[in-house]
Amino acid sequence: MDGRRMRWWILCGSLILAGTGCKRNTLPDQSLPPNPMVNNIAPPGLKKSFWGSSAKPQVPTPGMPAPEAIAEARPRKTGPMPDFEAAAADLKVELAFADPVPPNRDEMLDIARIRYQRALEADEKHKGALLGLARMHAKLGEQEQAIEAYRSYLKHYPKDADIHHEVAQRMGQWKNWDGAITWCDSALKIDPENRTYRKTQGFSLAMAGRWEEAFSTLCEIMPEAQARHNLAGLLDHLGHRDACRQQLEMALRADPGYEPSQQFLAELDGRLKPDTGIAEKSSEIQQAGGTMP
Repeated sequence: MDGRRMRWWILCGSLILAGTGCKRNTLPDQSLPPNPMVNNIAPPGLKKSFWGSSAKPQVPTPGMPAPEAIAEARPRKTGPMPDFEAAAADLKVELAFADPVPPNRDEMLDIARIRYQRALEADEKHKGALLGLARMHAKLGEQEQAIEAYRSYLKHYPKDADIHHEVAQRMGQWKNWDGAITWCDSALKIDPENRTYRKTQGFSLAMAGRWEEAFSTLCEIMPEAQARHNLAGLLDHLGHRDACRQQLEMALRADPGYEPSQQFLAELDGRLKPDTGIAEKSSEIQQAGGTMP
């Protein structure tokens, strides 16, 4: 009885030891290489890439500086579009000078000025904004501001002869004939063969009282009879009736068949009523052909 009990305890102890050894053998061997599937599990906040490795965080945690890639991908701030701003300003100026004058004209001009300035902040060489600002000041009769704006344009585009000539015409409108002559000279230095520039120069010289220079200048682009006829018109405009008649007579000596001078002289003599052809005394005076600058 004692011998059988002893064998029973020995058997139970053996079974317990065998079970314990099996559990220890089921633990993973720490000497084995790491499981690649385990290594490819991305920690929280990371995005798994296509190749199995971890990518940079897509959204940084609070306090963490933004990754360089995310910072570069952010949309950049865009300023005003100069073409749009200049075009919108041009429209405001056009509306401000409409007939009849709008009641909010000053407000419209202020908006136009601000839009021109926005365009120039985006592009300091923007042609439309530079010229629009200059022309707006010119229309308002603000001579100093207009000339300053024109000079700003010509600083970037000094070879634009048309703008030199435009400034000369502005000077003529302001009765600044010496200034008009100077700006015509600068335009002709760029484009010496331009007949329009030369004609404006001739008229400006005449209005400045430099008649001989005006005659020589006009003779460069037209026959003598036509040049003297145009000078006669300017003299008549200024009230110099005798000098006007003298130029008409010299025009007819240069070309006896020049009809515009014949008609103008007849009007001065009162032998022909202007625009009718009826022989009649008249005190009405009609200017000679040709346009003022």
